[in-house]
Amino acid sequence: MSVHNGARYLRQAVDSILAQSFTDFEFVIVDDGSDDGTGDILSSYRDGRLRVIRLSRVGLPAALNAGLRECRADLIARMDSDDIARHDRLQVEVETMVSEPTLDIVCSDVVIIDTDGSETGRQTLGAADNRRIRDGLTFRKVVKPIINPTTMIRRRVFDALGGYRDYVSEDTDLWLRALDTFSFGRINETLLSYRFNPSGITRSKASLQAAGSCMAAANYTVHRQTGVDLYACQPVLFDRLQDLARAEVERAMPAQEAFRKAKEQRRRSGKVAAYVAVARVVLAHGASALPYFALRRRRALVSRLVEIAISELNLMGRGD
Repeated sequence: MSVHNGARYLRQAVDSILAQSFTDFEFVIVDDGSDDGTGDILSSYRDGRLRVIRLSRVGLPAALNAGLRECRADLIARMDSDDIARHDRLQVEVETMVSEPTLDIVCSDVVIIDTDGSETGRQTLGAADNRRIRDGLTFRKVVKPIINPTTMIRRRVFDALGGYRDYVSEDTDLWLRALDTFSFGRINETLLSYRFNPSGITRSKASLQAAGSCMAAANYTVHRQTGVDLYACQPVLFDRLQDLARAEVERAMPAQEAFRKAKEQRRRSGKVAAYVAVARVVLAHGASALPYFALRRRRALVSRLVEIAISELNLMGRGD
């Protein structure tokens, strides 16, 4: 787990791991330059399984890689500092990995909670193999195929891929790089309470994350078609395409934000108020605000990015 200024929810997250029914683990936590009391919370624990690495602020990908270098087991579970693991999460995931040795990465369903810890929904998927994971990560289907803090990964995946890259959507990038070599699976149990705080995500950060996911999908597609990893081999072209992606995503953000707020009406005011709010959003922004059409827009953006990249690679003699 990496944490930066996560004092508000950190103790709940840490306690949920230390209280696991499966006890044979080490818990590596990277304090990425926190200055909000996170360090004091971590120092208060006296559990020998917990190891804390303290860094100056290096950012999430570098902090995660620092933690990976300290992990000694063959199975590595991800955890975020504001989520809560079910008491048997590790046991269920370990038993799955032991019973299915061909699986390299597993994830699970989640309960979605708000900032107060109240349940607001669930994210379930049913069976999920590499094809379905690919469909979700490349915007072919309306599905979020992986909730990152539910994952358990074999060490060989990180060894082969070199860990996380310094990338705004580092997890999406990692999963896409793993797709054609390693095997994914999903456990159809809600093993984690996943805290979602949309009000805490600035429009700037949200657009950057969305653009990063689009670029990860485009980079994956370009690599499959040409063998060229834009991020590693053509960073100038990669950055230019990511700027293009972000500009396109930002144009769609008002409609998507309006739709998100309309959906929240269901929890606060009931179904009828939610339907009325959604209808108003569609009248104001058009059908593109709806998830299906938003997905089509993202998929079209990825296709455009791929087309531009391959065209420029061909001009450079790198796309044959």
